[in-house]
Formats: sequence, C-alpha cells, structure tokens
Amino acid sequence: MRNSLCPIVLAVFLSQCSSSKPSSEKEILHFLGRWDVVATQGDAIYPLWFELERIGEQVEGRLQPRGGHSRLIEEVLVENGRLQLSCCGFEMEGGVSQDGLQGSGKAQGTPFTWEARRAPELLARKNLEWGQPIDLLADGLDGWRVHGEDRGTWTLDEGRLINSGRGSNIYTKGKFKDFQLHIEVNCPEGSNSGIYLRGRYEIQVQDDYGKPAHSRHMGGVYGYLTPTNNAALQAGEWQEFDVVFVGRWVTVVLNGETIIDHREIPGITGGALDSAESDPGPIYLQGDHGAVSYRNIILTPALE
Repeated sequence: MRNSLCPIVLAVFLSQCSSSKPSSEKEILHFLGRWDVVATQGDAIYPLWFELERIGEQVEGRLQPRGGHSRLIEEVLVENGRLQLSCCGFEMEGGVSQDGLQGSGKAQGTPFTWEARRAPELLARKNLEWGQPIDLLADGLDGWRVHGEDRGTWTLDEGRLINSGRGSNIYTKGKFKDFQLHIEVNCPEGSNSGIYLRGRYEIQVQDDYGKPAHSRHMGGVYGYLTPTNNAALQAGEWQEFDVVFVGRWVTVVLNGETIIDHREIPGITGGALDSAESDPGPIYLQGDHGAVSYRNIILTPALE
C-alpha cells in the first residue's frame, strides 16, 4: 500500500477494434472521482471504495478492497461506455446507472455484483459548537454491539474495556457525525487493534514503539495518512488519543503530540462496517487481531 502522497499512474485503454467503439472524453468523465461501493457476494454484503482521477493524458487510481489497505489499480479499460478495472484479485465491470454505477465482478475468482454512488465531499464545517461529553462506557457493555462471531473476549473491569485475545470487533450502539474523541489504549507487545471513526475510517493501534512513522503504524489513518512522527509509547503503557473529526477531515493527537493535523481522509479503510459515508456511524474497535484494552472513552458531539 502506498500512502496518499505517492502517485499511481495507469493508462486508460481505449479500444480501437472495429467491434468496439472508443469512449469519448465525456463518457470517461462519468467514471472519474471517488465511489462508495456496496458489493453482494452470495449472502455477504460488504463495502468497497475506489477513486479514478484524470491528470493530463493519464489516470491515477486506487481501490479499497474488503480488508487490508487500498491498492493501486493495475488496469483500467473504458470502451462502449463501460468501465473495467483490475486490482489485487478484484475484477470489476460496469456502467452508468440511475443512481451512479452498477456492474459485476470477481473477487479472487468468486463472482459478485456491485453498485456505487459518488462519495460525498463532506466539507469541514467551521465555527462548530460542541455538545455535552458522552462517556461511551457509562452503560458498560450494554452500550456496545458485537460485530461478527461473539467469542466472549470483551469484558469490562473497573472502567477498562478489555479484549483478552483474538476475538470479535465491537461498536457503539450510538452513531455520530462530527465529534471530538478522547480514548486511551493499552496495546500489549506484538498486538494490534484499531479505532474506526463512524465505523469506516481506521486509526491504527499497534505495538510500534521506536519504528518509523507510517500510515499503517500507530496513529496512522490506515493506508492513507502517515503521522508526522511516531509518538507511540512502549508496549504495555497506557496511551492517549485525542481526535477531532469533522466532515472527512481529521486531526489526531497521540500522547500530547499532534501527529495528523487537519488532513482529509479520502475514503473508507479496510474492515469498514459500510460505505455509506454521508451517514453518522459508531465508534468501532478492532478485537480480531489480538489482546488490547481501552478506557476513558469520551465523545463530544458537534451540535447541528
């Protein structure tokens, strides 16, 4: 995965075969931009995201698959008003629909169908007024839902939300739009977790003391935004995040140091609950990668 500062260059291939009609610039423009995707694969429904951008005679693009980090799109083909793209085991083909785009594809060889809508711009509102702080642990585990299989790994002990090992992810019953979030985390040696804003954008939590700053290391927005420095403490110590998230713009303070300062998150990250970026969403904590503890989870919503 690259970070958002590394350009990806791909060709837009316009077929010159007699059996197909080269797409006009106007037709190509239909497919440019950011797209929030819903994929249906058998009984499974899951989010994807991709972005295509024309720069001169070239197109830059990336796709966020179901998990992991966003990837370079390897090939794009536009002909006869249809889009085809290939990336990291995904093949997608589709065209313009009433609501955006729709089509079919294969994920590692397994067929699926997909629909996409243009991702919202989500501007950062200014001069916000803030509501009353909400203690997200005030109701104990009654304020949270388990996502996926419940392996019984989460407990609440003296104000600490503890995941004892590789288990399930959990998310708040409440949903939020723009907010400030204070959250403290204790990540054991070699462990890994994540804090998802609105259930869609992961701030990485990981044992990364002493490592170079990276978009997939402690405090990075996974695969997109690299912290200016690594402010992580050693494994086993309590660490403090203070996050301001407005629109799709985020500021992250880790252990008192501003490591991401009012940066735009371009799209959902791997493991997102959905791709409905216009909607409020929960605080979502990753527990399927190993042991981790959280405490003092305080969210202050912006007033509408």
